[in-house]
Amino acid sequence: MQSWANYIARFRRVRGLTQKQAAALLQVSQATLSRWEAGKQVPTVGERRRIQQAVEAITGEGRRTLITLVRLSPVAVALLDERLEVLAVSDPLLRLFDLHPSPSPEQVINQPLFGPDRPLLEKAFGRAREALQPIAIDRLSQHVTAQGSQLYLRQLWILFVCGLGDILCRVEVGALDPADYRARLAKGCRMIVLSHSELVGVEDSAAGSLPLSG
Repeated sequence: MQSWANYIARFRRVRGLTQKQAAALLQVSQATLSRWEAGKQVPTVGERRRIQQAVEAITGEGRRTLITLVRLSPVAVALLDERLEVLAVSDPLLRLFDLHPSPSPEQVINQPLFGPDRPLLEKAFGRAREALQPIAIDRLSQHVTAQGSQLYLRQLWILFVCGLGDILCRVEVGALDPADYRARLAKGCRMIVLSHSELVGVEDSAAGSLPLSG
């Protein structure tokens, strides 16, 4: 495990807390928290337990909320972790790929939706973790349904830090007409760092236009 100094400092940074706010949350003085972050003092066993409980309470609740929002979403969307394990999918995404209402993770992960270039994805993970800001990846794919229909799809991957460095991926899918697909294909896959206000602006917009730049 990383040092307690780094762990506590990262917790504050990820959550956007001042030392005073974090100290109040952890029920210690600001001076004590400052010594922890400077590495001049190590939390006691009881204090470590309190720190971990505070972190788990915040990150656990946030993840549960995201999973619920994805499952209830009216658009085709999935939530994955950094290992690309499926945490949740919406009903519109299942219908888009003609999947059983209760698919196994393997059924979902084998769809062309979850096949971005791994080097690009790893680069995006690193940038999201370093910047502590969301990363958007705009990419395209094709899919043939069980009925033989050809789908031209736009995927909008949003990678963001959840907890103390864990990355979650929210993937929206929208259908394109062939001409729009070809026009977007010519521009290639793009990736940008988003501000949190921009992240709110691109929610549920996979089929719309998003001004991305490389």
